[in-house]
Amino acid sequence: MTTLAETNPALMFAFGRLRESMYGCIDNVEYLLAEYPDEVVISLARNEIPRLIGAVRSVVAEHRPDDDGRCSGCGFRRTETGYELPAWPCSAINAMHVYLRDPARVFDDLGEPDPLHH
Repeated sequence: MTTLAETNPALMFAFGRLRESMYGCIDNVEYLLAEYPDEVVISLARNEIPRLIGAVRSVVAEHRPDDDGRCSGCGFRRTETGYELPAWPCSAINAMHVYLRDPARVFDDLGEPDPLHH
């Protein structure tokens, strides 16, 4: 089977840039929270927390179960019998739920130190 990376390297490059951009936004907030004085952090929080909440809400709203218990936000996946949507909760919802309940776990799972609690 041919992969997307083999058939469309430009699209894979664009996906990589999008991912880097999203991580860059998150990294900037983490850096500012860890390195700047409380007065700056309070101002930053008032601006950035609503944006982050909006991002989480949009993912949760997009990845909802359809009438068959499948995730309506995920694309079809190839299976042995054809193509189907993944069961809900999908990996995006599962990951979001785990990390909202236990934020330090995201760093454990990635094998990275928590920048806010080093």
